[in-house]
Amino acid sequence: MDRIPILKFGHALLVTIQVDMHDRLATALEEDLTARIVTHNARGVLIDISALEVVDSFIGRMLDNIAAVSRILDADTVVVGMRPAVAITLVELGLSLTGVKTALNVERGMAMIHDRLAGRRLTMPTTKTERVGIKVSDDVVRVRQLTRALAVEVGLSLVDQTKIVTASSELARNTLDYGGGGEVTAEIVEQGGRRGVRLTFDDKGPGIADIEQALKDGFTSGKGMGLGLGGSKRLCNEFSIVSAPGTGTKVTIARWK
Repeated sequence: MDRIPILKFGHALLVTIQVDMHDRLATALEEDLTARIVTHNARGVLIDISALEVVDSFIGRMLDNIAAVSRILDADTVVVGMRPAVAITLVELGLSLTGVKTALNVERGMAMIHDRLAGRRLTMPTTKTERVGIKVSDDVVRVRQLTRALAVEVGLSLVDQTKIVTASSELARNTLDYGGGGEVTAEIVEQGGRRGVRLTFDDKGPGIADIEQALKDGFTSGKGMGLGLGGSKRLCNEFSIVSAPGTGTKVTIARWK
């Protein structure tokens, strides 16, 4: 029996539907996806339907079923590549696709899954919290010292201590130079028996218009080397950034033992 290919794509599984679906093929896809979600501990399912010119009620129910099963297994379902005409037809058919998120393309679908995963991981119990204002260059040193102390308390290896201390220094410098100063909240966090250090840098500066571009190595709005954001992201287990012009910037990072 023919089966729909399922590819692992980061934390998600990618399914590209390019053929007409029938009952047995749909059932096989649901069974295969269920098994792969468990095997790969996937946190999202991307279903690319850009090749489909028609999405009828049968395919709509199949997508609903996949979303329901994925949700039980703690994975999000995002349908990508839906054609405008298909979207209009689904509305007229009265198919709401409850529980199914949509995105324009695979890249945006992956971004949705990544953002939700980051939100889950960064929402966790804290056992210790300290705050440091970042107003002058000496405060960058204080941030490094505090980060080092928390990393040692958690029991991070020397390499991991160096990584998060370096990231904290880069982000503290960004907060001072580009955000006009701000504050860092440093925490020891616990999740699933693990301990880690989480840092949240918050400023009320001009904000970032294009976050994706700002994360690229070499991009800078000042005289630096342009390695602060992108480099810090690579040094940490978790990284999240929220910013927009005129609203300031908030960057959250975490490193686990």
